[in-house]
Amino acid sequence: MALKYATFSCGLLKYNPADTRTGKVKLPKQEGRKRVWLNQETAKKFLDALDSEPLGLMLEFALMTGMRPSEYMALQWSDIDLKRATVTVRQTVFRKRKGGGWSFEEVKTNKSRRTITFPRYLAQKLVEHKRKHYEERLKLGPEWKDYNLVFPTEVGTPFTIWNIHQRHFKPILKKAELPDMRLYDLRHSFASLLLAKREPTKIVSEMLGHKDPSVTMKFYQQVDEPMMRETTDTLEKMFKR
Repeated sequence: MALKYATFSCGLLKYNPADTRTGKVKLPKQEGRKRVWLNQETAKKFLDALDSEPLGLMLEFALMTGMRPSEYMALQWSDIDLKRATVTVRQTVFRKRKGGGWSFEEVKTNKSRRTITFPRYLAQKLVEHKRKHYEERLKLGPEWKDYNLVFPTEVGTPFTIWNIHQRHFKPILKKAELPDMRLYDLRHSFASLLLAKREPTKIVSEMLGHKDPSVTMKFYQQVDEPMMRETTDTLEKMFKR
């Protein structure tokens, strides 16, 4: 924009050297980041590896709901209905850069503010999880920081994404002999697993909090060899000679 202003408004340059239309400059080829996600087989390996982990339930919940890390880290018990097995996503949490502490903020869009279901078996796990945290809270007494979080640290405060990823998530992936991935890729896996089973894109999109189902299709629907084989098997049934 500065070079365009210097060229056309100020007359300081004969041409804009950053304008790709002149042919004098070419942009480097942009390589998209290779996405990594869990399929049904690797997801089972991942879940098996969570059984003895301190943050196992949180990571299982992340995979089973497709929530963003900043959303489930900010989750409070008042957001969960254990009888109906639903969770209401209404806020996110971030570590303040200046002065320390935490910043809880409402989700940015109406679509992001959503109530979604989760597998009913998780409700019983959450009941036991809540009981254990209540006991820890009593032991710590006034040292416990009461944010009423579903998945707090040992002193009641929110986790950071870096802490979860480096100290818990990466070691679990290594133990399960799975490729390295981002914490956010559990959300990607949630969507890909459901779309691979032909679940309606509209429903998956609503659960993810997307404005447009086309976004879900573009970024989260993956095609692998078994899916292509299923498609070509359909052709074979139609036209076998």
